[in-house]
Amino acid sequence: MAIVAHELQSPLAGMRALLRTVSDASPADVRKLQEVSRACAEMHGTIARLIDAHAAEVGEAKLEIVDIDALFARATAAAAAVAAEKRIRIVCEPSWLRAPAEPRLLSHALGNLISNALKYSPLGSAVRLKAEARGAGVRLCVSDRGPGIAPEEADRLFGKFARLSALPTAAEPSSGLGLYIVRILAEGMGAAAGWEPNRRAAACSFSICRRRRKLRASGFDAARDRFSRQRDGRKA
Repeated sequence: MAIVAHELQSPLAGMRALLRTVSDASPADVRKLQEVSRACAEMHGTIARLIDAHAAEVGEAKLEIVDIDALFARATAAAAAVAAEKRIRIVCEPSWLRAPAEPRLLSHALGNLISNALKYSPLGSAVRLKAEARGAGVRLCVSDRGPGIAPEEADRLFGKFARLSALPTAAEPSSGLGLYIVRILAEGMGAAAGWEPNRRAAACSFSICRRRRKLRASGFDAARDRFSRQRDGRKA
């Protein structure tokens, strides 16, 4: 899969570059070309996440300190256009937290969770991003007001090509790979992906939480120590 994903990058990049050269199209055609360009960008992003998931599986992730609020801001900006189409608000709760992670993997994992939330959220609703300290780690949570998860389907949530009974609210396509990629990216950073129902409504929250047990401890300790030195004003 990683080889196929890598080989698809070049033709997609070429298509996007070609679309940008079109200058004599009518306003109606411009809108169509913009949709095609955005679809290409989404496919390119999916391919990048597949490649990163493969890298995480083979243990290539290198941890460093990530500013969670800045991460949320970038992820919100990246998803703004899709959210606007469905009139969905993305609400970020400030946390002032930092956490050891691989920035690219964490960004892609969070992007997948937001994409999944937007896909299954009703028009005009809200998606909420929240981070909280959990013991020695940090839990990132993406909550939506979608249909929730049927109890009998919970075990399949993070599986490869998992398609469940809930349907996207605007007939968006679904590959069944989004949450699987989240799980692989999280595990590549020594974290875990999970979910929990929202008991006050038919909705749920997906999360990425760093385990207390230290996987790849040397990378975690190095990142933590660098952060401690920066915080204390000492040179590395």
